[in-house]
Amino acid sequence: MPVHNRLKYWRHQLKIEEQLEFARLLDVNPWYIERWEEQKIQPSLETFCKIRDRLKRVLPEITLDDLIDYFPD
Repeated sequence: MPVHNRLKYWRHQLKIEEQLEFARLLDVNPWYIERWEEQKIQPSLETFCKIRDRLKRVLPEITLDDLIDYFPD
């Protein structure tokens, strides 16, 4: 699943409607959430790992496969 779909999916799993609220949860600028979901930019590997680690606290089903799928060979 592309990162923009994955981020939207996680946001909806958490029942978070506002990108601003999601940005606060992830401790990122809301501008990034908007750009990521619109496919204008992609998070770096470091940022994606940070996002995954923060979300893992509230969505324990997130696995290493999420990173592997995101960063193809």
